[in-house]
Amino acid sequence: MGLAWRPLDLMRLKYPISSFKTRKRSVGEKLPPEEVAEGAAACEARPVNPVQLEVCVQSPADCVAAARGGADRVELCQAIELGGLTPSLSSIQATCELSPLPVIVLLRPRPGDFIYSDQEIELVRRDLEQLSRSGARGAALGALTKEGAIDAGALETWKAASGELELVFHRAFDSCAEPDRALSQLVDCGIQRVLTSGGAETASQGAETLARWRQSHRD
Repeated sequence: MGLAWRPLDLMRLKYPISSFKTRKRSVGEKLPPEEVAEGAAACEARPVNPVQLEVCVQSPADCVAAARGGADRVELCQAIELGGLTPSLSSIQATCELSPLPVIVLLRPRPGDFIYSDQEIELVRRDLEQLSRSGARGAALGALTKEGAIDAGALETWKAASGELELVFHRAFDSCAEPDRALSQLVDCGIQRVLTSGGAETASQGAETLARWRQSHRD
């Protein structure tokens, strides 16, 4: 089973919101209408770009700043300094209501590795059920076994709870022991996009590997 390049997006440029100018606001603080309008106008005026720019954000205000800066979509999280964790439900709801961009929500229950207990897998499943009613475009998630393989059982559980959400396998992919095999597994599991730098420090350094994966999963 394979997927065309469009659904299986392997190389995504992602920047923290600190790359853009924004005033920090608390969760729930109302954005001035002119800022929301400005962000929406920036989205409408943007030329079509084959490279999708995704920005990590932590608030609705960050989303507006990302839109002004040229982002195509955002990934909402909290605790970026820990690599990103699942944001609060109120933050998700407020961001989805006000963001002029598609919102992908990071579902990562704790910092550290991606080997999750049954309780942690259940926690993410419940988060997905809530997320499917929030207005978010999708969820970024991932789980591995102790051997460094894709945790297919966890993905099955999450897929069943995801509804119409787009599922993105996050940078846990770059910790896989056998990435080529893992990529085929993700395709079979119905994962639509993969966040990876090709196993290298940056996507540009891993460009050769990314091109090979793209070619092998084009059909």
